[in-house]
Amino acid sequence: MSFRMQIDPRSRKAARFITGVHKQLQQAYIRASARGVTQQDIAEDLGVDRSTINRRLLGGGNLTLRSLSDFAYAMDEDVEVVFRPSHHRTVGANFRIGDPVVVTLPTPTAGSTVVTGPVAGASKKSDLVGEYV
Repeated sequence: MSFRMQIDPRSRKAARFITGVHKQLQQAYIRASARGVTQQDIAEDLGVDRSTINRRLLGGGNLTLRSLSDFAYAMDEDVEVVFRPSHHRTVGANFRIGDPVVVTLPTPTAGSTVVTGPVAGASKKSDLVGEYV
């Protein structure tokens, strides 16, 4: 007989997010340790015991935004939180954050000037956006 636990979608989303954050924290620590930063260094910067740092890096305890910010400070890393539409719940959305933006502009009239510039994340000429000034 096998045992399969049922997890509601809300709890599953939370668990995946928390797991992902811990994984990113561990990867940041790996990068910092490659630069010579130790758990003891982090603990001293944050004014806590090394065992607290070790526990947090192993996934123990609930990380707060403040504790993530503190870790980032001590490891000389940046933290970024990104909200984006869920593909399975969004009806009619045809974009994701970070996708190139395509804008269709009317034909310029005589005497108007079109200024073009790259969109954040643009990698080729077709990713430019024009604006009339």
